[in-house]
Amino acid sequence: SRKITRNTLTGDIEELKKLVSEMIELQKDAKEDTKIMQRSLRDSLRNFIICIYNRYEELGYIPIHERENLHHLVEEYYALKGNGVVPSLVEKLDSLPTEKPVE
Repeated sequence: SRKITRNTLTGDIEELKKLVSEMIELQKDAKEDTKIMQRSLRDSLRNFIICIYNRYEELGYIPIHERENLHHLVEEYYALKGNGVVPSLVEKLDSLPTEKPVE
């Protein structure tokens, strides 16, 4: 059994302060890492949406399953606070037919 004295309490309090400070720093680092990952994911989604736009704008149509996939990607993109050019691209893709035009 450990004898509790003023010195041991002071030491314990200092150790707790140190541990709390370390935990706060770890939490800050984790928060920053999460922000970086979210930005990276948002940017990757934007790039993929632009690739979809380029492909189907050139073809002149977008199959229905690709349009649905596009809208799922866009939902996630907006959830990550994405904006920029994506809304206008989606609007243009939504105006395309879902079947290949008959030639």
